Amino acid sequence: MRIVLIEPSGFSGICQYSYCLANAFADLGHEVELITAENYEMAGAPHRFPVVKLYRWITGGIENRGLWRFGLVRKPIRGWRYFTSGLAVIRRLVRTRPEVVHVQMVRGPDILVFFALRVLGIPLVYTAHEVAPDRTARWAFDWLYHRALYALPRRIIVHSEGDRAKIMRLFGVPEAKIGVAPLGDYLFLAAGGTPERAGARQRVGIDAGAGGVVLFFGVLRPNKGLQHLIEAFAILARRVPGARLLIASAVRHGVAGFGAHDAAIDRLGIRGAVVLHLDYIPNEDVPLYFSAADVVALPYLSAHNSGVIQAAYAFGRPVVATDVGSFRQVIEDGATGYVVPPADPPALAGALEKVLADPGAAARMGDRALLLARTVYSWDRIARATIAFYRGGTMRWGTGAADSAAPDGS
Repeated sequence: MRIVLIEPSGFSGICQYSYCLANAFADLGHEVELITAENYEMAGAPHRFPVVKLYRWITGGIENRGLWRFGLVRKPIRGWRYFTSGLAVIRRLVRTRPEVVHVQMVRGPDILVFFALRVLGIPLVYTAHEVAPDRTARWAFDWLYHRALYALPRRIIVHSEGDRAKIMRLFGVPEAKIGVAPLGDYLFLAAGGTPERAGARQRVGIDAGAGGVVLFFGVLRPNKGLQHLIEAFAILARRVPGARLLIASAVRHGVAGFGAHDAAIDRLGIRGAVVLHLDYIPNEDVPLYFSAADVVALPYLSAHNSGVIQAAYAFGRPVVATDVGSFRQVIEDGATGYVVPPADPPALAGALEKVLADPGAAARMGDRALLLARTVYSWDRIARATIAFYRGGTMRWGTGAADSAAPDGS
């Protein structure tokens, strides 16, 4: 089957998703190509498919420097780049005529590319990694935009049954048009080997006497609930001597952008127990952080899903997360970690303490997490189900549909 995956950002968790899915398609013998951006983050990873860099972006923080800070300068240039990138994508797809175009992300004017592909009769599939935008002052516009967006593809993939119900309820998408597939494993991060824990801790700046390490990982946004984890850790630090909180998070403007979180660390008196890494962490350094951790915390206030859970599973680490999005479906409460209410620091602290207080149970949780990564969340399984979905089959994860469809996707 000739498949083109489109991932315009080149630099996000969705970029890694597209990379893994494309490699899995190639392993099954399909002809797959990835269209992405000039700043493609996975360029140094092993590829079993060609990469075409057609999307042009202002990247690397340049938009916050000099004249680029001003919208009158930045917006016309960005708009022109959107337009020329979209034209380049359409021209390539008209020339190559793939059997399926599977889009992983849409940014603003990209909806016009969708529309052009629909008019040209090129079969289009879209993965809605986030089904609905956050409720902001732009909610009405965003709702209309997504309503139009979801009308264009022939089929749509979401990551949980909850997302399936939401996209039907909010945007009127027909049930037969929707497939469900989870985020796949992040075992590619551990392909080069897993660093030894003590050595990893030393390299990320954690002292040898640390009694237990809680990791917060990922780009910091308001919905991540880090303030509640900091409060929870202040409780935990009183109960678990030597506990450390490792915050590895790309923060805009570095420590200056950490603002209220930095002040809370001082106010709660835990500065000496918190290790901060507030810059972008390249893929090759990610194993250090998960190997240094005993448990990974996701104190999110809202989310649809998170690749951080799959990264934790890939390194055999238990997860403590809040009950948002699809987290309860991915985390086996008591078996691969714990699920607690959002915005509840005492509950979060209690769950983290459970993990750190019983290293044997934590190790068993990690083993179970790694097993799930290799089986339930394997990209081979997801790729086979996705191919069957392209061909008109159903895809409802957890119902057995994906497993029964898998042989048809080989």
